[in-house]
Amino acid sequence: MREELRRVFQLGKIVVMGGLQPGHSTNAVAALAAETIGASILINATNVDGVYTTDPKKDPKATMFSEISTEKLSIVVSQHNEAGSYELMDSVAVKVIERSHIPAWVISGEDPDNITRVLKGEHVGTKITS
Repeated sequence: MREELRRVFQLGKIVVMGGLQPGHSTNAVAALAAETIGASILINATNVDGVYTTDPKKDPKATMFSEISTEKLSIVVSQHNEAGSYELMDSVAVKVIERSHIPAWVISGEDPDNITRVLKGEHVGTKITS
């Protein structure tokens, strides 16, 4: 599947895809796709405006990280990996971002202009560094 993605992308086509392998989250698929095509940035537009210490919809004391390393994000992810927990990103996605050194952002997708802001270099949401 990744080779097919690479070929289609090299043809200049816009690629819209679902899963690559059973058991991979959409975050893992996005990270693998970004790695496969050599993307210069990965933007995760989601229903929260960044990476938080805990689920901000359940915990009013949750604090958002302006920037977080993949190492620290791995710790945050591992603390919230049971069913129904605050799983913003899974460990596979974090590992792919880390090994590929892809600058990644977690932003609110509720305002589509956030994507443009990140691409213009503005700081929106949480930047993930490897």
